[in-house]
Amino acid sequence: MSPLDLVRAKRIVLAAGKHDLPTVADLVAGEPVRGNWWSHPKGGDIFRVLNDLDDHEEVRTCRLVGGRVTFVHASLWPAVIRLAGDVSRVKETLRGLPAVAKRLHQATVLAGAEGLRTDRAPRLKGGRRPLELALLVQTDEVHTESGKHAAVLKAWDHVGTARERRAAAAMSLEEAVDAIVEALLGAAQGATVGDVRRWIPVDRSAIALSAERISARSGR
Repeated sequence: MSPLDLVRAKRIVLAAGKHDLPTVADLVAGEPVRGNWWSHPKGGDIFRVLNDLDDHEEVRTCRLVGGRVTFVHASLWPAVIRLAGDVSRVKETLRGLPAVAKRLHQATVLAGAEGLRTDRAPRLKGGRRPLELALLVQTDEVHTESGKHAAVLKAWDHVGTARERRAAAAMSLEEAVDAIVEALLGAAQGATVGDVRRWIPVDRSAIALSAERISARSGR
């Protein structure tokens, strides 16, 4: 199976790291990668494949699962946009975050469609990780004028194509959660509702209700 076929089949996969979900690094290496994949003999191949997937038209990249780099099939992207950008979820989640994260989120929202380069807001860099873990921003990497890498953060209402944003707006929050939960349960062999609760920053009761709806539809 090719890395692209893996994303097509599972719809949600991780770039790398030890996890119950499939990872691209393990597929390319042909074995579980222990530690940093850069040190693996096939590290160069893994790097190339990860970049190729990130650029592929069928693949979207975000930090859906535990703040890790996650590849999502394009068919699922409207659901991710709908969930991540839900206004009530965003407001409720921000209440529990540190002040620096709240300030960074506000700056990201004000940056609009262009996004906020974190190297231009060094005093707020401590807020990036809490925002990623809570799925409150979309993170992209860019090459700066000096040749270094910098992260660009965007609020979710500026993520995706116009068509994807319209599709997201047409979905209910329940539909979005169901689509993501169903994909996660199918992506990892033996995955449970408890696993999904640990993997994504969604209210635990919402995930449980989603699993019940999915089970009812499948007749289980």
